[in-house]
Amino acid sequence: MSGLKLWIALCLVLLVSAGGVLAEDEAEQPPDEDPGEEDAAPPRVGIVSYGPARMDDAMEARFPEEARWLETELERFLVLERRHETAARRGGAVLIADSGRSPADGLAAGIREVLPRAGWHSVALSLPEAPLEPVPERAAADQDEVEPDEADPGEENDGAEGEPERAMVIDVLRSEGRDQGHLDDYREVALNRVGAAVAELRNQGIENIALIGLGEGADLATRYMLANQAMFM
Repeated sequence: MSGLKLWIALCLVLLVSAGGVLAEDEAEQPPDEDPGEEDAAPPRVGIVSYGPARMDDAMEARFPEEARWLETELERFLVLERRHETAARRGGAVLIADSGRSPADGLAAGIREVLPRAGWHSVALSLPEAPLEPVPERAAADQDEVEPDEADPGEENDGAEGEPERAMVIDVLRSEGRDQGHLDDYREVALNRVGAAVAELRNQGIENIALIGLGEGADLATRYMLANQAMFM
């Protein structure tokens, strides 16, 4: 019996020791946080952006060995130029990024990495800053105008005291001609950039030239090719 009692006492000691260890582990673990609690911190999103005026300066600082300044009759702008990395050169490629995007980021950056390894000498450029659309003019509707002396004093007036409400309309049709003029000027600057990049490749003796456009850059590439079909035949 003494042996049995000793064995039972030993088991009790082991159980107590194990229970103490489990209790310490549970005490060390932090309580589960309820995602629905009001004091939960909201997610934070940080965005770093360069304005259009600083995009060229940022690319020049980021890629000093690839940055090249080209000039047209209208402006001076920056491109990123990379030479082919193969023994034989297949040709030259003008890469046109989407509007508001840098040729050093996103899909354009991936294409820039692939072209040299495939034997292409590339010149990548961004599009000029998109023109701001003019604010449509506001005009008072003649049929809705109310003269101060004709206002009904019994009607409710949400405006200032003594000032009748005046219905305002926006004349969109008046701004259509100006919008088209801004768009034509923008396309002229953008197409000149493409032409300057093509000329840069030709000055280096490259005759086989391809245009690669992304987003709005694809539209500009198509317009340039249609206007210079003999060059790409």
